[in-house]
Amino acid sequence: MIKETVFETGETCCRAMAKDMARQINFILKTKRKVSLAVSGGTTPTNVFKALSKMDLDWSRVQITLTDERWVDVDDADSTERLVRDHLLQGFAEKASFIPFKTPAPSPEQAVDDVTKRLEAIRFPIDLIYLGMGGDGHIASLFPEIMNNGDDGDATVVPVLGPKAPFARLSLAMDVIVSSRQIYLQLSGAEKKATFERAKNNDDNPPTPLQQALARAGDKFKVFISNS
Repeated sequence: MIKETVFETGETCCRAMAKDMARQINFILKTKRKVSLAVSGGTTPTNVFKALSKMDLDWSRVQITLTDERWVDVDDADSTERLVRDHLLQGFAEKASFIPFKTPAPSPEQAVDDVTKRLEAIRFPIDLIYLGMGGDGHIASLFPEIMNNGDDGDATVVPVLGPKAPFARLSLAMDVIVSSRQIYLQLSGAEKKATFERAKNNDDNPPTPLQQALARAGDKFKVFISNS
């Protein structure tokens, strides 16, 4: 069953989400040597990252990677790696290990093998995944317009050309996302709440990536919703 919590403000939502993620990390560390955490980029996660970085955890046992990456320079404002380094790998969390996606390869297609090999440092399934979502129901870099995303056999990552902000991207495959142990989803505002409700109720035809993920792994989702 999908677990949903609604907050009046984005600030309270972000704090609560960071605390819940920290509790989950601590819980897993009681039984595992390391915890894996995959995070998304965009505008939504900044305050969650800042709050999480201040949590006094055993970060040396946390492996952080990405759900997806835009194929831009790591110093570019649109780089997810830059966002993570600037806002999450700070404070207590600077002790975490980080597995980036970006390589010197000129395209995501040419980086698939290298990134797949990097991710072998993580023992799958991923323990925690943090997702944002678009108003169109995309998650990570899996977009409704590209419906074969994630349907790639045993692929760990898939190359994508994003249809809206036309960056070449590399994304975790859908199978990797839905097989993770715990999925955190954050959203805010009326448009995204409506998108989420349609996906939850299987009202989109064809189904959006979010709807596919909820249908396959709804019991793993913790959804944090802010009204503003």
